[in-house]
Amino acid sequence: FSKPEPSQIRALDRMYQNNAGISFENLDENPIEDNKLIAVQTEKKIFQVHNRYIYSQLKSGYVLIDQQRAHERILYEKFISSLENQVNFSQQELFPIQIEFSSSNFALLKEIWEEVKVIGFDISEFGKNTISINGVPADIKETDYQKLFENIIEQFKNNKDQLNLDTKESVARSMARNMSIKKGKQLSEREIIQLTDELFACAQPEYLPNGKRTFITVTLSEIEKQFK
Repeated sequence: FSKPEPSQIRALDRMYQNNAGISFENLDENPIEDNKLIAVQTEKKIFQVHNRYIYSQLKSGYVLIDQQRAHERILYEKFISSLENQVNFSQQELFPIQIEFSSSNFALLKEIWEEVKVIGFDISEFGKNTISINGVPADIKETDYQKLFENIIEQFKNNKDQLNLDTKESVARSMARNMSIKKGKQLSEREIIQLTDELFACAQPEYLPNGKRTFITVTLSEIEKQFK
């Protein structure tokens, strides 16, 4: 686990400003050399826990990241940026995929048609209540597009009815939630590091738009209290 970039250090330091001593500036740079067993165990300071969380060691404790919420936060900020700047990155499908909807869901999809395209879905109408997916956002990992679109439409409807959000905000939230990696997915070391780096590069890494935390921090003093 390499020492974070200055922008990431500042982001974390803002979160820890009320907890003296917790800062990436104080990360140990070298493993313990006089005890080979301990050195091997402490050299890796970031890893996945139960395919749900990412553990990252700090000098004064550790941070535990919810991998699904972290990815949702990352996607949300990317989608909001795309919608505000009208910039998207799409990869073309080798074979276009057709999806048929109910009349009500197709009507809802038409309400967010332009926003969906701006985010990176290259879609076109293909008969009654049917679309053809010709391209998808560059970093999408979902393959069941029928389920994905049904969930996005349902979440958009809930956001619209219950939260009274504007269309851009609602689309960004619903797409981020449904396109994020899920709990239970095993990540490679490269994916773990990339997810962590991208989270702390976010403008607001601590919380989802709905206020839920993306990670928690635990100090050594808090750990020690559990053993008294």
